[in-house]
Amino acid sequence: MQRIGNAGQQLRPGLDVSLLAVDRSAGRSKLVLGVRGGTTPVRLHLYVDGDLVESWTPAPSSFTFDLGGLGPGHHAVTARAIDATGRWGGTSVVVAARTRGALDST
Repeated sequence: MQRIGNAGQQLRPGLDVSLLAVDRSAGRSKLVLGVRGGTTPVRLHLYVDGDLVESWTPAPSSFTFDLGGLGPGHHAVTARAIDATGRWGGTSVVVAARTRGALDST
């Protein structure tokens, strides 16, 4: 019988990553990103439709990202964070851009 892992080793919870899409006036939409927990430095990566669009090291505790460049249609937005000890967390949201920069979160 093969033993996997160390007996008595406790799993630590992952990082708390938040992602909120906000439609602002004048058609300029934004993402509000946040990361809590973890051992510094924490790295934060932002993906739109699977493509890396921004990275921060160290990650700010919260950050606002302008979505003005998105074209009309649905877009998958994912935030992933990893800390110095390898703990990670992530979250995703799908946004529907009505016109360039104006969106609905779904």
